[in-house]
Amino acid sequence: MVRRRRIIKRKALCADTLMERYNMNHPEEQERYVIFLSFAGLDDELVNTYIIPELEKFVKEKFGNYDILICTGDSHFTPGRWITEEIDRCLTRCDVFVMVVTKHFIKSEWCKYEVMLAEQKNKFKILLVNEEVYQQKIPSALTAILKVCTRATWRLHNNTLVIKPEWRKIFEGILEASLKTLEEIKEGI
Repeated sequence: MVRRRRIIKRKALCADTLMERYNMNHPEEQERYVIFLSFAGLDDELVNTYIIPELEKFVKEKFGNYDILICTGDSHFTPGRWITEEIDRCLTRCDVFVMVVTKHFIKSEWCKYEVMLAEQKNKFKILLVNEEVYQQKIPSALTAILKVCTRATWRLHNNTLVIKPEWRKIFEGILEASLKTLEEIKEGI
């Protein structure tokens, strides 16, 4: 019981430190993202309707702000720069790489590039896999990740996103990865 209380207290202190890190308003600080959200452009409506609102709700609850904490690619890229440089910049500054894996995702060259770069940077990955994807030909890089990473599966049913496990478990994974990244940053200092 005492050990459990210590663990809970340590997580609460780390969560407070994370909030401070993300709520920094110092101009010299580089912007940080809790999440880099990777999805195919053809899934934009689906992601904006069902995925982003859930992630924003979680990030706002845990960190107090979601404007800059969820990187959604094009909307956070600096105009006039090379796309590859912007993907690299944003991935470097994120804690968690969340993939919305659909039939469009597995065919997208940009998504493949993001997955490859996230692998190189050893980013913590959370997969939100559409149930229909398993019927598609999945690229080898993604197959390798699917073999070793746990994932959430989802489907649309009567205009409702049905996801397993529930969002709460996904958010626990995101928070855990953010805490781990913070610890790694502190160790590196």
